[in-house]
Formats: sequence, C-alpha cells, structure tokens
Amino acid sequence: MPDLRHQSFDRGFDFGNVDVPPTRVPVLERTPDSKAQKNARWKGFMALAMVLVMIASAFTIVVSNLPNGQDVANPPEKETPAIIQYGGSREVTYSISNIGESYLKPDGVANNSLLGRHGSVEGLNDWWTVRTPIYGDLVIRDKYPCIVANSPYHEGFSAPSGVNTVGLLTYSFYRESVTARNLTTIATGPGKDPIFIPILKSGGLADDGGWVNFTWYFTYLTSQNCVDLKAGVEYGNTYYWAPPQTDLLTGLYANDGYWVEQQGMMDFDRNAAKKFLNLPGVGSLTTEFKTANAGGALNTSWTADWVADGSAVAGAKHDTFCAYDYSLNAYLKGLRFYLWPDPSSGTDKLVLRIWGISWGNEVLMMRYLDDAGVMSNVPTYTEDAYLNGTIGPNGGDLETRMVNSYHMTAWKDPSFYSAAWMLDAWHFDWRENDAKHLATYWKSRFTNYEAKTGHTPVTPEWAPGTVWYGQDVAYWQPPMNWNLTANENIIIKLPTRPAFGIAPYASTSDTLNAAKVTELNNHKVWGEMVLGNCYPASVKSYYDSATKTLTLNGPMNFDPVRNGLFPTLNLTGSPMFVFDVARVSDYAMAMVEPGPYSPGVTYHATVTALNYSGVVVTDWNGTVDMTASAGVTLGATSHWYRPADLGVWTVDVVFTAPGVQTITATDRNNSADVFDTLTTPAVIPEFPTLLIPVIGAAALVVVFAKRTRLSKKDT
Repeated sequence: MPDLRHQSFDRGFDFGNVDVPPTRVPVLERTPDSKAQKNARWKGFMALAMVLVMIASAFTIVVSNLPNGQDVANPPEKETPAIIQYGGSREVTYSISNIGESYLKPDGVANNSLLGRHGSVEGLNDWWTVRTPIYGDLVIRDKYPCIVANSPYHEGFSAPSGVNTVGLLTYSFYRESVTARNLTTIATGPGKDPIFIPILKSGGLADDGGWVNFTWYFTYLTSQNCVDLKAGVEYGNTYYWAPPQTDLLTGLYANDGYWVEQQGMMDFDRNAAKKFLNLPGVGSLTTEFKTANAGGALNTSWTADWVADGSAVAGAKHDTFCAYDYSLNAYLKGLRFYLWPDPSSGTDKLVLRIWGISWGNEVLMMRYLDDAGVMSNVPTYTEDAYLNGTIGPNGGDLETRMVNSYHMTAWKDPSFYSAAWMLDAWHFDWRENDAKHLATYWKSRFTNYEAKTGHTPVTPEWAPGTVWYGQDVAYWQPPMNWNLTANENIIIKLPTRPAFGIAPYASTSDTLNAAKVTELNNHKVWGEMVLGNCYPASVKSYYDSATKTLTLNGPMNFDPVRNGLFPTLNLTGSPMFVFDVARVSDYAMAMVEPGPYSPGVTYHATVTALNYSGVVVTDWNGTVDMTASAGVTLGATSHWYRPADLGVWTVDVVFTAPGVQTITATDRNNSADVFDTLTTPAVIPEFPTLLIPVIGAAALVVVFAKRTRLSKKDT
C-alpha cells in the first residue's frame, strides 16, 4: 500500500496542473560563436565589417513583431514532506490556484487501492446531485469550469424579514494549500493543547506529550461508497478494518450528500501515547494499544471527545452549529471513528490508521485550524482535502491542501459591467448563536451581522441571476478584515486555460430548478480570467501578468470597508479579490503600410480585438488606450469600439524621430492583463543626417585600403 502522506495521484501543491502556458513575452535565443585563431588576418576584415555594420545601421529595417514565443511554464511545486521539525518564527503561506477545477473520486471495490483519493478526471461527484432535493444545491456545470448554485436560506435558516435577501449565489471551485510553520498555538507540552488530538488521559493536560504526527484525508461519500461500506467491502472496511456500516446510510441516516469520511495515519512517541491515548507507556506501545482498545474502547473515547468538542455542551470549544446548522451531537449515531495499529508500528513508536464517517467533522477540523490561527479569515467547506501536522512540546507545523466550495462567487466587477468571480476575506459561520449555543466557547462570527431589533444591516449584492441583483441585501456570511502579519503570505495563480463567467443581470426568479440552470447558462461568457478591480486598488501593483500570479507578502494592512449605518461592521471583506472574465484577451496591432518609414509621413496601424482563441470579437464595445514612444505621434489616444468597427480599429501613426519605435494598446478596464505592444521597423532619418556617417565610413575604407597597400610596398 502506498504512503498516505502524499500519494502520486495527489496533485496537491501543483500550480500548473493542466493549464496552458501564457504567450505574452517573446523568447529570444542566441548561439555563441566559436573563438578564432590569434594574430589571424580576420581582424582586418572584422574591422571593415564593423564599419559596414555602422553604415548599415543608418538604413536598418527591423522586421516588425517577432512571433510571440511561449513563457516557460512554471514547474509544479515539489510536494513537501508531512513530517517536519518545529522551530523558528511563525510562517504561513496561503496558495490559491486551479480555479474552476473539480475532480472525480474513483469509487467501487476495484478502486480500493486508491483509498478514495480524487483522480485526474474532471467533473462533479454525485454527492452534489444527492444534495439537490434536500438542500437545494443545483449543478449549473458538471464539467470544467464546474459551477453550482445554492440558496443561503435553506433548511433551518429563516431569511430575515423586511429586507431584501440574496436569493441565490453561484459558486465555482478552487484549490487552496496552506503551509504553516512554527505555530505556538498548538503544542503537546505541560499545560498546552494540541487542539487536533484528543487528550484521553484524565488530567493529561499537565503531562509532557512528546511528539505526535498525523496525515489525514477528507472527502465525501459517493452513493457507491455507501453501498460498499454497508456490504463491508469498501476500503474503509478492508484497509482500515472498520466493520460493515449496516446500521448507517439508511432511513434517518441515509446518504444526504454530506457524509464525510476522514482517514489517514498518526504516529505517537512514548510520551504522546501516554498523554493522548492513556497508555501505560512502559512496554510495547503496539501491544498496550491493542489491550486498551479491546472491544473498541479507545475508538469510542476518541469519537466521544470530538463529538463533545463540536457540540453545544458544557465545556465545548468548537461547536459546529453556526457553520453547519447542526452540532456534532445532533445525530450521535452518525459519527464514529476506528483506530488500529499499522504494520509499521513498533515498541517505541505507535503508528495508527484512523478511519471514520460523520456529518460535520470537516467543519470541526476547520474550527481547529481557526483556533490554531490558520485560515481564520478564509475557512471554507472542503472536499479532496489533506491535513498534515507535526506537534511537539513547544509548537507545531501544519500543512493542508483542499478543494473549496461555496466561496468563489459569481459577481460583477465593481468598476464596470463585466462577468467576474469574487473571492474575499470571510468566515464560514452563517448562523448566529441562539439561546442553546450561547454557553459554548465558540461565538459565531455571524452574530453581529444578523437581524437586529428595528433594523437589519445590509450589504451590496452583485450576484448575477438574482431578483435583487445590484441592491442592498441582508448579509449571508460575515466579511472579515485580513491584515497579514510578518511572514504571512497570499499567492493567487489565475488559470491560463479559458474561463467561464456569468454576465451580470437581474432575474425575475430565485427558484433553483432546471429553468434556472438554462437561464444562467444562457448568460454565459467565455474568455480569459484576468485580475479585475480589487479592494484595495493597490492590490494590482503586486500582480505579475506574465505568470498571472498575485503575491501579497506580510506584514500588510488592509483598511476595512465599513457599513455606514453600522460602523463596527464590514461592508465587504478586505482584501477583496475580483477576477474578470475578459471577452477580449489581446489587442493585436499591425502596420498597414510596410516599412521602411520616413519621418513626417502619415501611416496607419490596425488594432484588432481578439478573444482567448485568437478570434476577432466583432461585437466588442470596450475601450482601448494607446501610448507610444517619444518618436511617435498617434492620431488618437483611445478608442471606444462600436458595432461598425467589427472589432478592428485603424489609428493614424506619424513618426517624428528616427530609430525603432513602440506603440502599446491597453484595455482600459483590464489593463493588468489585456495589452499588446507593436515594435515598428526603424525609421530612416533624413538624407543630411545619413550623409555624415556614410562619408565618414567611406573615408575609413579608403584609409584602411591605403594602409594595406603601404604595408605591402614597405615589405
């Protein structure tokens, strides 16, 4: 069986995946010349050649526009090991990539060796269609880019009265990986809480817990997984030794699309086995564990600890209610975990396999990450997720990789009419604490944004296809203000494959049904995903258009966008990233008249609006801005494309100085990505200007020839 930490089919830390490399910057190559003999007569000919080059430079005609070459694609990042050593200053890097991508989970007994890891085939798994009749999740596209729609006001959540509601939101998917090093918020030492690992020894918090490592994987169960688990033939049964789940997955506990499985490996040194598993720790750890877990006693204790921690009970720290609509103890029968020693386990190190299913334990893990100071401003609902950790007496390291949903939201660019996707700092709590949950440690981030007596705070909503598009609506998630601390970084890699967006529009219905699927797809926009108008605007200055990568390195503060009527509330998340779907991906320029060119003469250049595939956008109505080098005067500095243009505009060009000149066309709204630069042939200077170098060169030739003849005569 392969190592579970990072399988070969885990594409986890891959920024490239199936993206096509961009074609923005030409690549020029040069082959070095071989070295000639010393004291050879080639020196005289080289001097003459250099003179001739100087003469020719006055008449040079440079071929216009070398063909675009391809950027060298960024190689995939190397997968980092799960086990690392703690020490140093806190460092956290959030990497977002593979926008729009979702991959299928191979199921069935024939795929047991894959242990449920998602494969390389793109698409939406069947749990999305299972959710439709219960939760209203609606599949809009089941292939790249994968898109689903959802109403925030589904089961158990009443929409606020007297105000507009968001109606529905349309989401796509993205991959996020987080590497957190040197965290002091998690530790195993005396009086310190590792957060992720239960302390099963009574009074064990005071003990030194040594070192513990874990490598876990989470995803949802397909319908076939449920059938196989009940029959006892799924990898949860055959690899993790869980018994057939005959009392689950039927009736009240039938598959509703939210059964999540958690599996993986853990290892404990002797001190960790004593503190966390309540083992004696004096003999073989493997033998002690088997004795302690007789009849599944440790399985039950481990499960009960997580249930209590994620529920509305006295002392609970991480109640899942406000993010999940249910606490973990809502259906006690529906959460269970199994532990068993791996064959690599020994006397002094205990290696355990863990497998379990639940409703909501993935949300508990997000609570743990939040409590550890990781992902506090971007906790999400995940699938195909890895969570690896190393925790020692004084601190720990974490790394996670996941596919996120319900966050990348179809939107409109804040500054102009354009299909876009919006990703902002937020928290996944969407319910406030009620009377039953006020006693818990966890205070919902949503509470302050919920309906108030006499007035409900509202925020602008630009989700396409809703009744209240463009109007103020009640909050559906709490927006956050995310200030990056030192050594805290955000890296966002935009896709270089075609992107899909939904044109901004208001609908007459928010009903999620087949008609809504057709309606949203009828407003589709294909193009290139580019960096739009974000908040704050300064975000653009950290964007590299050549690699389509946005990099923010802390420390960095972002001013909050405040709600005027509720000055303590954020109107939107800050920062807020907007990714436009640009119908025009390039402005291809060409000179109408062939060179050479002379100063003072009016020539013409065409500026053609092309889409991602290089096809002319004949109905383009955007604005292009023109700039040029100092030796060029343009007939216009901008142009608004009209229907009569059919995507092609011609601008007057007058050269006012000799030499190579450049002209640049830049899209007014998507200036960071959509532009083109034309390099013109060198302009020939006037004859008097040429005369001096020509005469001088001729004189040099005469002198050179005379010196050669004198040399022969002297000989």
